[in-house]
Order: sequence, then structure tokens, then C-alpha cells
Amino acid sequence: MEFSRRHRFPFVAVALATLLLSATALGEIIEQTHSSGGSSLYFSPDQGQSFVAPAADLATIEPYVFDANSHLNPTFEITVTLYEGAGYGGTPLASATTTLADGFEGYAPIDFSGTMLTAGSTYSYKITSTGGRGMASSHQWNFDGYDYADGDMLNSSGAPQTIFDLQFRIVFAEAEPPCTLTDNGDGTATIACGEESFTVQNGADGADGADGTSCTVADNGDGSATISCEDGTSYVVADGADGANGADGADGADGADGANGADGADGTDGADGADGASCTVADNGDGSATISCEDGTSYVVPDGADGANGESGGIGCAVKAPARSSSLDALGLLGLAAGLALARRRRSSRQR
Repeated sequence: MEFSRRHRFPFVAVALATLLLSATALGEIIEQTHSSGGSSLYFSPDQGQSFVAPAADLATIEPYVFDANSHLNPTFEITVTLYEGAGYGGTPLASATTTLADGFEGYAPIDFSGTMLTAGSTYSYKITSTGGRGMASSHQWNFDGYDYADGDMLNSSGAPQTIFDLQFRIVFAEAEPPCTLTDNGDGTATIACGEESFTVQNGADGADGADGTSCTVADNGDGSATISCEDGTSYVVADGADGANGADGADGADGADGANGADGADGTDGADGADGASCTVADNGDGSATISCEDGTSYVVPDGADGANGESGGIGCAVKAPARSSSLDALGLLGLAAGLALARRRRSSRQR
């Protein structure tokens, strides 16, 4: 059979709590049961005892006290304070008070359940009586050789009284065994804690809950909004403050170059430059000339070398036309043309 997570094993928590309570038991006990007398909590206030914890989970500290001097306070009320280390100079760890019956005598159980100590470490407790009523039983070990070896009785300033111990008992809770939960696959589950176990069965589905009321939200136009529900309740909520700015992001890649812009308008003409210096040229009569300027500078330039002679021109011909007929004039022109052609050929051959 399958079950939804919402309805599976609803009695597991109750059963587990019951099982754990039944599994809780007293563990180790340290005690000093001998007594050779007692001391007044009025004349010797703040008596105490140091001890070494054999386990971690403290249950009770039980000093042996008896009622005395009842005229000092209407009730027999004592307070026990627990300190770290030997004496009262360490860190206070816990304190508890109990009221005892008139005429009480015995181990007074002071509840320190839930106080965790470190096994093997030294601790101290101090007894304070309201109004100084009562006495604490103690033992001087050299009377019979019995001694609580892991601590000493402490006086009101927390100093050890090395030949004395208080009569006391300190009880530690037994370590609770680990528990497991096993789904049996048949609608039941088994809870096991150490050697004890308990089987629970899933319960029936509970009745559906009542439908919720509908709500609307209206913007008030002033940075707030009103939530109104059908059951007549309403609530105004304001806008939250802006969050802090985030860190700047990394620079992006460079974009592509844009198109060239249009040419700008021509700038205005610059101011006229200063007038240049005037210069003159003088022939030195030796083939050179000197150029002199008003700013004091001058320069001498020599005549250039003669250039190479050019080539000789072609053979010239002169034709004089006789007073002949028109046919003879034509022959003369042919002769002139032949002479010119010969002259061109000669000039061409010399160039080669």
C-alpha cells in the first residue's frame, strides 16, 4: 500500500518520544558516603567540592545536608552552582535551586539535566543556603583512611581543604542509544533504540482543512499597497528600500569604427604674414654675383659652366628657279627634294 509523505506514520513522533523516555536511565555515579561531622552553612557559607566527571551528560548534584537553625529563614532553600575547573575561579556553567522540607536530612537532589560536561575534566560545585539555614555533612579522611581521590572540599573562597571532602553524590545520565526508523512496506514502521523497538501503523487521512479566504491587493499610489481579505482583515505594506548597487561589469569589446563624417566648413583665412626682406644682386666681375638681403644675409653664386655644343645642322640647298617653262620647274623641285632626303640620311647615320 502506498502512502503520501504528508500522511505517513503520523504517530511516529509520539511513539519515538515515549520510547526515548523509557530508554533513559541513570548512568555513572560518583559519591563520597563517609561523614565525620558537619559544618554550618551560616558560619561557613559557600562550601563546595571539586570532582572529576566520569561521563558527559550530568543529571543531578546531590550534597548531603540536614536542616538546622530554622530560625534563620522560613524555608530550607539551597542553591548549587557549577564551575569549570578546581575552585570557584573558572567559568560558571549552571546553577539550580531547590526547597527542602522542614527537618530534611539526606542527599538533596539538585537537577542539572541537560548540562554537558567533558569526561575526564575537573569541575567544582558550591552550596549556598538562603539565610544560612542548614548544615553540610563532611568527612575528614584521615580518621578512617577513606578519601575521595579526585577532588577536595572547598572553603568559602574556593581554596581546597585537602584532608576533607564533603559527603555527596553526583549522578550522570546514561547515554541514549541511537534510534533507527524502518519502513516495513506494509503500512507500518519499526522504531528501534538499542535493544528496544516499537512498531507503529499509519493513521487515517485527516479531514480537509477549511478553504482559505481570498485577498486582493490595491496600489495606494504613495509607495504602499493594501492587502484586503474577505474575512475583513487588511494590511498595508510599503515598498522596500532600493538594494545596494551591484559591482560594475567588465568592459565590453570595442565597437566597429563609424562612417567618416562630412567635411567641416573651411576655416577663416589666417592673418597675412610679415613682409619678406628685399634682396639685391651685384656682379663681382669675376664670373660670380653676390645676392644681399635687408636682413643682413648674403650668398655668392658663381657663373655656370658652358654647355656642350649642339649638333651641326643638315646640308642646305638653294634653288634658283630659271625662267623656263613649267615642265623644267617641276624637275627642279624633284632635285631639291632628293637633296633634302640625302641630307636626312647622313644626319641619321652620324647619330647611330
